[in-house]
Amino acid sequence: MTQYIIAPVAIQDLKEITDYLAQTNIEAAEKLLN
Repeated sequence: MTQYIIAPVAIQDLKEITDYLAQTNIEAAEKLLN
């Protein structure tokens, strides 16, 4: 499997996107995290 290096600022962006998405679709937010 290919490994990625994700910058800390990008991790924070992903968390914010997931939080926003979870407001309307928790299932989709969980898929994004996995």
